[in-house]
Amino acid sequence: MIELLKKEYIVIHHTGIKNSDDNSFLVWESIKKLHQIKYKDRFHWYVANYHFGISRDIRVFNGNSIEHPCFHSGDDNINFKSIAVTFFGNFDEELLDKKQFDLGVLMISDLVKRFNIKYEKILKHSEIVNTSCPGKNFPFEELKKKVVSNVNDEWKKDSLIFAEKRGWIKSEDKYDEGIDMGTFLTVLKNFYDLEIANLKWNFWCQVLNFACKLIKCIITRTNLLFII
Repeated sequence: MIELLKKEYIVIHHTGIKNSDDNSFLVWESIKKLHQIKYKDRFHWYVANYHFGISRDIRVFNGNSIEHPCFHSGDDNINFKSIAVTFFGNFDEELLDKKQFDLGVLMISDLVKRFNIKYEKILKHSEIVNTSCPGKNFPFEELKKKVVSNVNDEWKKDSLIFAEKRGWIKSEDKYDEGIDMGTFLTVLKNFYDLEIANLKWNFWCQVLNFACKLIKCIITRTNLLFII
């Protein structure tokens, strides 16, 4: 069974099928059937050319397992290192619905965080081969900026929780985008008092322990190497 070599890129597509009132499940089934005609005989595990599909009615559909490649980009070097995400719609002819956009941001933010994917390695299909996909109306740059903002907020939250547990900050403290010098120095002082002082204490404990062993060697005339 062919496996994805690594999860280095996220590639954004559109289905190229204009959104309508048709059931999104049926649309996804038709996409899967079309893709399986080409690949299912050779790869029994193949589901679709995408790992995930995001529909206008705010649903996420699963294609190939995240552990297996999708032949989606036209470049196998990318196919074996990427996660393929498609948005239902033809964004050469229509605009992306806000709720669909928001769901896409959440999903892609999660993938970026889970697999530590770099900002510059979120690509649109047209950056790989000559195609309009994901469409001239697709708000790609806006999506990337929103994803980065989401991920940074999550990392910041994790860091604040860690700092609070270590005692560097207090739970009632509020930290927004900006931080004044006084607050920064307070956090730095707390870090020094709690961490550096503790390191110094550990160091002197080790010195004292070594001194005790040395005294024992002198008294018992034992080789120090046998004591350490």
